[in-house]
Amino acid sequence: MPLIVVPTSQLFRMRVAALLFTCVAFSAAAHGAYLPITVMADWCIFCWAFSFACTLLVLLVELFGLQARVPVSWSNFPITVACYAALLCLSASIIFPVIMYLSATILWPVFQFNKSYGRNDDPETITASVITAINLLLYVADLVYSATLVFVSG
Repeated sequence: MPLIVVPTSQLFRMRVAALLFTCVAFSAAAHGAYLPITVMADWCIFCWAFSFACTLLVLLVELFGLQARVPVSWSNFPITVACYAALLCLSASIIFPVIMYLSATILWPVFQFNKSYGRNDDPETITASVITAINLLLYVADLVYSATLVFVSG
């Protein structure tokens, strides 16, 4: 019976954290956040779902050691996934708070206490906004770390 050894590298832990934060942002937005503009909300949901699915694929391929059986260049695929996920999470972290506050990750204090902008303090909205910003940072770190491993040391 084959034994699966879970990698404990920083990159693996960073990808697991990104996967978890993407799932939390998606769940919080899908199950309770008030999203008045459906096209923008659909884009944010797509960003999180696509990032989650691709990151899960990368983690599973690396966990089961299937890099040689994948019909793409594996050294470039995780970097491409991290780059697209970082861009999509950047997009979602800007668009989602714009729907709510204009940009919760940058201008949160300005709009948090101003009643003329129609405050929306429900926990799901706050959670989705904050987790998306953290997720963006994790994917950017994944991109930088992966690119360094491939292009600098290899």
